[in-house]
Amino acid sequence: MSKYNIGNTSGNDNDYDDVNLSITPETTIRGFVDRVVIGNSGGQSLGFVMGDVTLVDGVLMERKDKPGRVKLFSWNALGFLDGEDFGVLDAPERHSESFRETYHYAPVAAALSGDPISGEPDETAVYADGEFVVADGAYEIGNVIMWEQGAKKPSSSAKRLAKLLSTQGESAVLQTESLTNWLATPLDLRGDLEGLEVAYFKQVRPGDKYDFHYPVMIDLVTGAQVVMDNSIGAPVQQTPGVETDGGASATATATATETSPEPAAESAENDAALPGPVDGFIRAMATFGVDDDATILDQLYETAENADSPLTTEMIDAVGEETILQAVHNR
Repeated sequence: MSKYNIGNTSGNDNDYDDVNLSITPETTIRGFVDRVVIGNSGGQSLGFVMGDVTLVDGVLMERKDKPGRVKLFSWNALGFLDGEDFGVLDAPERHSESFRETYHYAPVAAALSGDPISGEPDETAVYADGEFVVADGAYEIGNVIMWEQGAKKPSSSAKRLAKLLSTQGESAVLQTESLTNWLATPLDLRGDLEGLEVAYFKQVRPGDKYDFHYPVMIDLVTGAQVVMDNSIGAPVQQTPGVETDGGASATATATATETSPEPAAESAENDAALPGPVDGFIRAMATFGVDDDATILDQLYETAENADSPLTTEMIDAVGEETILQAVHNR
């Protein structure tokens, strides 16, 4: 589907033939996981390549000054609020956004979906001859590459995606303080993800100080969220000089603990003894109804790696993953 080789590097993303796409939160695309690549323009960046991509939800627009570079905007970002009555023919015919300079966009296509994680749009329109026209099926964007980097250091989205997609898992991110050599090279795509058809989108999630973007992939065959393999890049920690039985004792201990419910008073006492940032994380997971252990742990370490977060890996080690997971489930 793509000419990329795993681990290719480039200082210029215009060297590639695939459509250069960026997506904003609350938009969705559908396609097949293809490759991960590393770019070296202004520091390392992560390129996520998907094949045969179609538009599910949002308004697709093209940069007027850079044909071939497209961006998918959410309906909310364009002024259409949830609950309002609007359709794909109401999509705007122009849009501008300003960062260090102002960028002007021209419309390409629009789609609306009441259930975007299904990967199916309810209606689609294509912009042609100066107006939006309803289309019979989903709009085909084609093969795309989406770059993730950050301003001065790797963004939460970039780090999350590198860990989620790669065989290296946690070890994919070498450091988080600058854009220089923050990614492991070569970066290899997980074999179980290659060719997988997914719905891909980003959520806005609350941090302790700032909201951050959280990439999400839904396996369209099983309907399950794709999560990071937490066993990758996370070696078993053993006490020096102590022989182990391959984890059998630890498993037995964990099982015994799980079958002995903790009294409510004791649970409350333990919660009160937790470090504030750990307790805050537990409350957030419970509030958002996150109950999948792999997702909780993924988010736990993502939060700890955020330089602006008071939660640290030392706190996690001191409290213990099992204690944190149990506390989330007990809320």
